[in-house]
Amino acid sequence: MKIYFLLLALFISFVSFSQSTSGNSACIPKPDMLDGQKVFRLANKLAEFQGGDRKMMEYIQDHLQKKEKKRNLNLSMVITFVVDSTGQVRNPCIQKISASNSMGLAALEQEIIAVFASMPKWNAAVLQDKKAYTRIILPVQLVLQ
Repeated sequence: MKIYFLLLALFISFVSFSQSTSGNSACIPKPDMLDGQKVFRLANKLAEFQGGDRKMMEYIQDHLQKKEKKRNLNLSMVITFVVDSTGQVRNPCIQKISASNSMGLAALEQEIIAVFASMPKWNAAVLQDKKAYTRIILPVQLVLQ
């Protein structure tokens, strides 16, 4: 089985997308707070997966490949999560999802959330010389064959 994973957002498009995404989603509370801390969407230095985008794609691809064995699926989604001040990924949630085949989609959503929840620590965002909680909003396209 082959899994193709495409990030639809690079650094620049990620920033513009995260600014324009509605905060009315059930995934993003209003106000956006976690552990009594404000969750920011922008920072002086954004949170980053250790090793960068390529390593994040490899991590997701490797972990989904272990879980998904017999599925042909073209999936587009927007996943959001918080990277806290220690770099831990918290509260992953799928904001939007569409798939070419909806059979077993709920189980796949749970697997995707589990992959994000089990990510290794990120480099935390820095805002005004302090590590800060930041919201990541990540458009993703998966092609499972």
